[in-house]
Amino acid sequence: MWLYSLETALTKIQEDIRGQTLNEAMTKFAVFESRLAALVKVGEDTNNLDAVFKRLSDQYNEESDLHA
Repeated sequence: MWLYSLETALTKIQEDIRGQTLNEAMTKFAVFESRLAALVKVGEDTNNLDAVFKRLSDQYNEESDLHA
């Protein structure tokens, strides 16, 4: 169920991104944690999305390793 929700959200975001920021498109879907959307907004505001996504990737990988 969660994977289906994520896939649906990503498909819709791909359509929405043409007229909105990524953050605006993401906040429409509960599948994304509020901290994720907030950090994406910071990345957009500072023109530093690549660093934000790298940090998020590292954090999620660390969390995944802890639960493995």
